[in-house]
Amino acid sequence: MPKAPPAGVKLSFAPGSAALPANATAALGPFCGAGGMVSVSAHAPANPSDPSAAMRLSLARALAVKQALAACGVPAQNIIPRAMGASPGQADDNTIITAGAGTAQ
Repeated sequence: MPKAPPAGVKLSFAPGSAALPANATAALGPFCGAGGMVSVSAHAPANPSDPSAAMRLSLARALAVKQALAACGVPAQNIIPRAMGASPGQADDNTIITAGAGTAQ
């Protein structure tokens, strides 16, 4: 019987940081042996004095999560990191991890 995909999880990063939060290992655990595609949609707050700062920080966060997922056994080619920058309706310091390439918001 195929294993059900893990439920989506949300990691909250410290403001201005791309360091994985303390709960990252436990939160990402269900993805480690599940197989299939994993989407990582990282957000960061806008900075009016540096318009690209949000994209750079969200990319760094997405890549940090990708590295953690790869380290626990998810094939790197199955991880889709998305730098979302500042997105209306999303918390600025959250990164959302979901199973399936088309499911991230």
